[in-house]
Amino acid sequence: MSWTAFFWILLVSTGQFVLLPLLGAGILLVCFRMSGIREYTFYQTWKVYLGAVASGMLLVVCVNLIVPFHQLEWREAAALQIGLPCLVQLVVVVLMVRKFTRRTLLAEGAGVLVTNLVAVTVMLALSAAG
Repeated sequence: MSWTAFFWILLVSTGQFVLLPLLGAGILLVCFRMSGIREYTFYQTWKVYLGAVASGMLLVVCVNLIVPFHQLEWREAAALQIGLPCLVQLVVVVLMVRKFTRRTLLAEGAGVLVTNLVAVTVMLALSAAG
């Protein structure tokens, strides 16, 4: 394995399991604070978002093993690989926070959507640059 391949593997795994949960926890905490929910700390939101990211990535691996992507167009494959983890992250965050008020659900949804929007934007910018 070349050093370039090793570097990209390290960058992707660090981004998925270190940077994305930190960003998601920060955004989720800001959304909670903006909606008046003060009972969660950064550490709690980080644990929740790390579990959500891990669940989403596990789903991506399982879907890649099951779905024949060579039969799909690239738009359909991209929508499937971006949409399903976002949906799973939203469900996992809701289930792990265990507070089902309208204000909390809105804050969780906004946090997950903004975090995934930032992640997809960065991913597309990096793929266009390289």
